[in-house]
Amino acid sequence: MKKLYIMRFIFPLLASLVFMACSDDDEPKDENPVTSVPWAKVENLTGDVYNSQVINDKLTILGRNNLFFDVQLDAVSNPQSIVNFLTRLGRYRLPLSQDIFISRSETEVFLFPINAVNRDNATVLDLKTFDPNFSTFEDIPFWQGDVMGMDPAGTTVLVPYRTIVNGLATSNPNYLLLKIGLEEGKVVVREHKLIKEQLRDYYVETTSIRSMRNFFMVVIEGSTYKINHNGDLELIGNTALRGVERENQIYFFSENRDSGKVTVTNADINGGNRRAIGEFDLSLETLSAGYSVVDNQIIGYSGKNIFLITLAANSVKAELLNSQGMEGSISSMNKVGDKVLITLIRSGQGGAVTKPLANFIDKIK
Repeated sequence: MKKLYIMRFIFPLLASLVFMACSDDDEPKDENPVTSVPWAKVENLTGDVYNSQVINDKLTILGRNNLFFDVQLDAVSNPQSIVNFLTRLGRYRLPLSQDIFISRSETEVFLFPINAVNRDNATVLDLKTFDPNFSTFEDIPFWQGDVMGMDPAGTTVLVPYRTIVNGLATSNPNYLLLKIGLEEGKVVVREHKLIKEQLRDYYVETTSIRSMRNFFMVVIEGSTYKINHNGDLELIGNTALRGVERENQIYFFSENRDSGKVTVTNADINGGNRRAIGEFDLSLETLSAGYSVVDNQIIGYSGKNIFLITLAANSVKAELLNSQGMEGSISSMNKVGDKVLITLIRSGQGGAVTKPLANFIDKIK
C-alpha cells in the first residue's frame, strides 16, 4: 500500500518535468539571429537633413541650406545652395525626384534640373500669372509633410495656395497642378490646371501633402483626399492618413487615438480598391509615425524609434527595432547599396546614420 502511494506521487511529478522539457524545446527560435550593430554616423554629412531619396541608384539628400545630388556616402560633396530659393530655411521639407528639383519663395515657385540648382538654370513661376487672386502659399511645416508635391519621376507638381477675392480670404485651399519636363537643360511647364474645390463653407487649410507615384495625398481639416495627375479630387479617408508604396500597392495607416489602434488598409497603385488588412496598437513609439520601404519591408519611424510592420492574413504586427547610436528625429530612410541610411533632424546637428542591411532587422526582445 505504501509503495502504491509513492508511485501515485512520483508519476505526476515525472509527467510535469517531461512537459516542461518539451515546452522549452517547442518554443520558436530565430534560426537566423541578427547580430546587433549600433547605427554609425555619416561623418562628412553634418547639419539637419530634411529628406533623401534613391532613384535609379542615385542618392539625393536635402539639407537645410544645400541639395546634394548623386551622393557617395564616403565622400559627400558638391553642395548646391538653396538659400536664395527657399523661404524660412529650416521650416520646410521639399519633395525630391529623379531629374527635377522644386522650391519656393513667398511669391514664386522655382524649378531646376536637379544637378543644376542656380539662377541661370531656374524656371521661375509667378503664381499671379496662373491665378490673379493668389495671395500666399499654404504653410506646411516639415513635421507635417512636404510643402509641395512632386511625383518621384518629376513629371507632375502640386502647389497649394490661398486666394483673396473682393478683399476676403476664400475658405478653401486651392491647388496649381503642373505637368513639367526637361527640354534642353531647362524645366518647362507643358500643362497646368487650377483645382478649386468647395469642400467646406468655413476656413480650412492644407496640413499635409505626400507624393505617391500616381497621385498626391492631401490632408484638409483632418480628412485625406487623393488628387490624381489629372487634377481629380476624391475623399479617401476621414482621418489624416499616411501612405507608403510597396510592390505596386499602396498601404495606408490611420491612427485612432480614442481606440489606441492604427488601422492598415491597402489599395492598388492608383489608390483605388481599398480594403482593410488589420490593426496594431498605437504607442508612444509608433505615435504620428512616418513609413518607408526598405528592402521590400515596411518600416515605421517616429522620433528616433523604428519598427517593422509585418502583414499577414487579416493581421498586422509592429515590432520595435534597435536604434542604438541614433540621436534626433528621423526624416527619411533609404536602402543605399548594402546599407540602410537614416537621415535626422536635431537642432542643426542631425546628419545621418547607417547600418549594414544584414543587421537592420534587429528586433528588440
